[in-house]
Amino acid sequence: AREFIAKWQDDGMAPAKTYLEQEFQSPELDAVNDNVSLAKFFSIQLIHRFFERMFVVFFWYMLAGPIVVAFSYISYQLDDSHGDKQNASLVKTIDIFIWFLEWAPLRLLALTFSFAGNFVQCFESVKRTFWEFSFASNNAQLLYDYSQCALSGIAADMAEECGLEQESQSPINNEVFKIRALHALLERSQAIWLVILGLITIFGL
Repeated sequence: AREFIAKWQDDGMAPAKTYLEQEFQSPELDAVNDNVSLAKFFSIQLIHRFFERMFVVFFWYMLAGPIVVAFSYISYQLDDSHGDKQNASLVKTIDIFIWFLEWAPLRLLALTFSFAGNFVQCFESVKRTFWEFSFASNNAQLLYDYSQCALSGIAADMAEECGLEQESQSPINNEVFKIRALHALLERSQAIWLVILGLITIFGL
């Protein structure tokens, strides 16, 4: 995140978008045409990468041990590396397996956002969608929506506490602050999960 933010603030939107195109190679970048959409695209990628590399691993390690963690790692690698010519049924099978891997930890992370952020706003959003079972759901977008509920009102308060009213008038700096608030939310959530993992390890729950 730091490298992207530095390039964005120093060089502007076009070089920052080029950086993301090299990193993610996503067709969704074609729709990015301003600082707000650029920040949203990066935030969605940030939260989903954080989720799949950290929280999914934590959840399945606590629940089933390292073997399932290895399977989840292989599944993500296959999902990232498949090409247009790869067997469509295999790609669909991988996507379904990943959906099952992510369903429970995604909702637990959303609940964690409630405790690490704006509880009322986030918990209401979680309640509305908690029991949804749809293979068509976009988990990255869903995580982003939960995070925005958790951060509602908090980012503005943090900006006031840090005395950033003038800086926030800059469109880039305003979006950068939101990204940093999101990163802080993820770090707080990570700390909660690490405490739980530590308690499970110590007491053998």
